[in-house]
Amino acid sequence: MSRGRLSFGASLAAFGLAALFAWTSSASAALSTTEDTTGPVGSVDDRAPASPSNVVAEANLVDFQGEISWDLSADDFVRQSPTGSDFTSGGTFVRTNDVAGYQIWRSALGGDFELIDTVAAGELSYIDTTVESGVPYTYAVTAVDGSGNASASVESELVSFGPPGKAETELPEDVPPAVQEVTMRFDSDIDVNDDAAVDEFVANLIQLLFLLGIDSSRIIINSVTAGSVIVNFEITDDPDLPASDVVASLNEVVDSDPQVFADAGLGSLLDYETSQATSIAFGEVEADSDASTTLSFTNGSTEDDAILIVSSSVQGVGFFAFPDKLSLANGESGSIDVSFDASEVGNVNGTYTGTLRIITNDPGNPLMVISLSATVVGGLSGAVADVSTQTISFPRTTINSFSTRDLTISNKGGLDLSVTISINADDAFSVSEEGTFTLAGGESKTVEVVFAPTEAVIHTGTITVATDDPAHPQFSITLSGTGLPEGGPPPLVDGNGVEIFGDFDGDASITFDDFFQFADNFGLTSASASWDPAFDLNGDDQVNFDDFFIFADNFGKSGTYQ
Repeated sequence: MSRGRLSFGASLAAFGLAALFAWTSSASAALSTTEDTTGPVGSVDDRAPASPSNVVAEANLVDFQGEISWDLSADDFVRQSPTGSDFTSGGTFVRTNDVAGYQIWRSALGGDFELIDTVAAGELSYIDTTVESGVPYTYAVTAVDGSGNASASVESELVSFGPPGKAETELPEDVPPAVQEVTMRFDSDIDVNDDAAVDEFVANLIQLLFLLGIDSSRIIINSVTAGSVIVNFEITDDPDLPASDVVASLNEVVDSDPQVFADAGLGSLLDYETSQATSIAFGEVEADSDASTTLSFTNGSTEDDAILIVSSSVQGVGFFAFPDKLSLANGESGSIDVSFDASEVGNVNGTYTGTLRIITNDPGNPLMVISLSATVVGGLSGAVADVSTQTISFPRTTINSFSTRDLTISNKGGLDLSVTISINADDAFSVSEEGTFTLAGGESKTVEVVFAPTEAVIHTGTITVATDDPAHPQFSITLSGTGLPEGGPPPLVDGNGVEIFGDFDGDASITFDDFFQFADNFGLTSASASWDPAFDLNGDDQVNFDDFFIFADNFGKSGTYQ
């Protein structure tokens, strides 16, 4: 009889199903409780009872049922509890128990744990009559009090009901053949950055696998990484000996004699997982359309009562797999349809990805991981954010007056765009609209940016435009402007006292920053709405090539303001 423990993870050697390590590991993560979990009335009672112990699950193949037993929680006893705080006359008491019952949880094929029943306090066993042939199960038991506080769970070891089937998988013609992958983690202290050490480690592993009957020419090492030492490798297929049969042989070694890895100088084998990997690309899918393909499975076991269980789960919006479970007797076949529906992603153009996981009870083919992809065309373009400029340089502006510039935010896509405007600058700068607003597809909004200096200094700042466009989540618009004293700007002169013209940003140097401002004003006249006389260097009420030649003569010069 196997005994339970206070951590999730199955003893694989006891059942000869080493490849199911991956199943029990993923299932364990799904069931997590703590000693001090607070229930719905935790303000009254937030202390969980002690866990039960020695949870044992056995397969009764005569009556075809699972028999689960456990030892009581240390808190499962009846005690006297006062009903109030008045003890002047001896008080009144009632009989209470810190355990209200035991919750029975079950994981099938390494999936999530599900609550299947609750029994009363004092109970020591449970009969599960809903098991299926060929399915490996793990059970867990928690003690729960009257306030709903549950103890930490205690898990049984893996128990199986009948022999597993043998999965023979038929993939569509346009799907690449599945590659068998093996991941092994060893308790080893080699430096994975030391190429010589890694080469020696890999050579020892391949030699050991060869001695175990696995042709070294069929092994492709993908990676050797840290985390103790994690080795991932592929086993190529062969018509005479399928990769799945090679994996099954390796499983038997891991199950029966894992010490051989340590004896070969690789270190103790800590984790072991096998899987198949391939991909399904649906290609282009028109809006309001779908695409599908079919995976076929046959139970090729030679044992009369072997049942093949195949389950599927999908991650990724728009992708589906149906049905989510097959149960196949010897020689029986079934299929799982895999599809992508463009309408499920709002018919928004773009490439979408997902993952299909196929889990079976075949120790040689426990897991297949299939990458999914599809590209929607002919639908809506997503929200596409754009701004009219990312630099706003104001003309020199006399203090206690102001200059304005426009900033336009546009949605060039088809879906709504959320926009948030904020400004980080001194009081000289302001924007006509801050906060969050929405732009429909093709819509634009123009906000006015104002420069109103109160000091005759150079001012700088930043406007941030944040959006929910993944490709353009944020724009930073740089602000700059120079305040001039009332009565006109002082002259900028060189070391010889000669006046210099063209310093529009007020930094006492004529640079490309000034040139870009000059270019923005080129062609304007005094009749223009955005006329700034600072750029009219010859005073003829227009900014033209005459002014440009004056600017060019002064380009590159610097001086001081008098």
